[in-house]
Amino acid sequence: VVPVVIICYARPQYLRRSLDSLFAVQRSKKQFPISASQDGDNQEVESMLEQEVVSGRLAQHLRYQPTISSQVKKTGSPRAGYQRLAGHYKWALDQFLGPSSHYEQLIILEEDLEVAPDFFSYFQATLPYLKADPCLFCVSAWNDNGRSSLANDAKAIYRSDFFPGLGWLL
Repeated sequence: VVPVVIICYARPQYLRRSLDSLFAVQRSKKQFPISASQDGDNQEVESMLEQEVVSGRLAQHLRYQPTISSQVKKTGSPRAGYQRLAGHYKWALDQFLGPSSHYEQLIILEEDLEVAPDFFSYFQATLPYLKADPCLFCVSAWNDNGRSSLANDAKAIYRSDFFPGLGWLL
């Protein structure tokens, strides 16, 4: 079982597209249960996620609530948003991969990412490499240069020491 978690905040129109693209290609709810972790109190996002839980398409709706010690003070710094997002990522990772979790892997996405039809099969095919090679940090489904005009081998997989993108398997 490899759970999927979508990190979301306050962009319901992007979240809707992301969820729809995931649900359209999800072959197994048991093998790839989809959850969402919401930061903030956007009512449209909350309502959408709760409806998806009730429908059974979304496994769970988690709510990130920064603790007093992890809250970023409103100093006007442009980094404050990034620091809060990093805190949300750490919290979500701990929920799925922390000591009390029974998962070994996790697919993590942001709310504005739409997935390709081969999203889950790609991760199924690359998971053995991730498990076998301790030098690999993650497998990324994002490629800035993945357009057909730039990519010349659809079956190639490359190692990179650069930012893995926004859709990754840990």
